[in-house]
Amino acid sequence: MRRRRLRRGVPRHRFEPVKAQIDPIEPAAPPLLANTRGGQSTVIEGSGRFVGEPPTGAIGKASEDVTDGVTLNLVNVPAPQAAKTVLGDILAVKYTVDPGIEGKITIQTPKPVSRSAVIDLFQAALRSNNAALVNSNGLYRIVPADQAVIGASIKTDDPSGAGEQIGSGLQVVQLKYVAASEIRRVLETIAPRGGIVRTDDARHLITLSGNRQEIESMMEAIALFDTDTMQGMSFALVPVKTSQPDAIAGELKTVFGADREGPMAGAGM
Repeated sequence: MRRRRLRRGVPRHRFEPVKAQIDPIEPAAPPLLANTRGGQSTVIEGSGRFVGEPPTGAIGKASEDVTDGVTLNLVNVPAPQAAKTVLGDILAVKYTVDPGIEGKITIQTPKPVSRSAVIDLFQAALRSNNAALVNSNGLYRIVPADQAVIGASIKTDDPSGAGEQIGSGLQVVQLKYVAASEIRRVLETIAPRGGIVRTDDARHLITLSGNRQEIESMMEAIALFDTDTMQGMSFALVPVKTSQPDAIAGELKTVFGADREGPMAGAGM
């Protein structure tokens, strides 16, 4: 085989691969973890408030126009006779009285009061006799309190904007943060008998029953406790150096008694 000779004076060409210098890209840290590098802790302060603000409804109105007010002087009057005076003579509405309604009603006003005040006073007197006034499409029925939900009107808006409301009704409330069963536990101590009709945890709904004042009182309690507790709580993200986070969390539960009686009981640590 013939060997190919290279001509003198012609340099050989050597081709060497070029190595590109690529710097590794460091992944971006989440916002909450950004300050934990170098052993630093991140603290997120909450508002420290766990109770909401009550709505300003019709209960808080300081004055009413009583230009055309009426004066009541009913003392130990049977419920049917009081119904004739208030519903028939003053309000001029159609009404019926359940035969089982008994008891005496006393309503006295030292000075003229408005129509809405007359309605509230009469319904409060009926409640004390375990009775309720129900509006069924313009026909008003006085029935036992445990039958007030039958045929009552259903509302989902704010009852404070309903103006003058005669008779008991149903109010469906959409909760935002707290389960309906938990709100029920709060209302059971202040709600009238039969005031809580139904709770639905799946859809965060609670259905209330009562007259205007009773429903507004329960709505105020709901506004106080149906709050975002996470906004009121403070959080701290602490990097652990020489131990396991689960072990430290277990020790903190033991110290503060989060699972039993103690200052942090039920705090969900």
